[in-house]
Amino acid sequence: MKNLNPINIGLLMYPGVQHGAICGLIDFFAIVNKLVKKSHKLSNSFPIIQIVKINQPVINLDLPSFIVNQHKADFSVIIIPPCQHDIPNKKECNDYINFLKNFFKQACILASIGNGVFLLAQTQLLHGYTITTHWQLKHEFQKQFPEIFIDINSLIIEEKNIITTAGPLSWIDLGLLLVKKFFGSNIMAEVARFFLIQPANGSQSHFNLFIPNFSHGDVAIIKGQNWIADHKNITINLRQLSKITGLETRTMQRRFIKATGMTITEYIQQYRICCAQYLLQFSNKMIHEIGVECGYKDINAFRKIFTKIVGLSPSIYRRNFAI
Repeated sequence: MKNLNPINIGLLMYPGVQHGAICGLIDFFAIVNKLVKKSHKLSNSFPIIQIVKINQPVINLDLPSFIVNQHKADFSVIIIPPCQHDIPNKKECNDYINFLKNFFKQACILASIGNGVFLLAQTQLLHGYTITTHWQLKHEFQKQFPEIFIDINSLIIEEKNIITTAGPLSWIDLGLLLVKKFFGSNIMAEVARFFLIQPANGSQSHFNLFIPNFSHGDVAIIKGQNWIADHKNITINLRQLSKITGLETRTMQRRFIKATGMTITEYIQQYRICCAQYLLQFSNKMIHEIGVECGYKDINAFRKIFTKIVGLSPSIYRRNFAI
């Protein structure tokens, strides 16, 4: 690769942004710069990193920044770092949402980190896309953007000109993906060796703990959810649950799916495996004891369902996460 096209990366400094992610990305791409210049014998910085602040230049950080003219700015990638708050404030970020809308229409990659995807989704241009974000934000994202499909198991998703990552520290995963895209696998491998990291190829399910959704407002189904929580170690049948909820079986099944997004069987398995994760992490109980306590008398069935949901066997999960 003798000739390299200009690569301009903008880091969006919107209200409430995590400054640590911005500083981390600047340091990350400084190393990339050195390796690219060495490999291709370049004298200029490559890529060029700039902080984007629409209304004012940045004055409290000794970092490159400028006021953006939406019609003149030229970016290869715009990165939306995570927010310090639970999610970005739409009213405070309206100018940035319009800015992203403008670049969505151009040959520019838009990439979000963690809860930064909420700002990207506010453009209302992600209909039909599949995105990821932190697993704890699943219910809130689905509530705000039901038309956007969310894959909560993935650590990073690239679809057309959109890249989304899961965690607030996943900017390192995004950085590696962009290095591979623009400079190839060899440079990416050098960067990874320097930082002693690996490209994101795992699943968020290893870290995910099931969080029951009680915000749907269906009182009858909430009664059923609470009863399931109190009887995780016994066999639950639909007749019992129908009596608890006061609903006819088919009506209960239909409303349960509508309220929770999963069937009753799926919900029970998710809840029980979550309880098993907690016990594997914080107790010294034997794995078969944990299985029985969580409603699985057959240890092989417990291992199979646990591995399917979590992505790791109970023994490996305990080895990786036990406190």
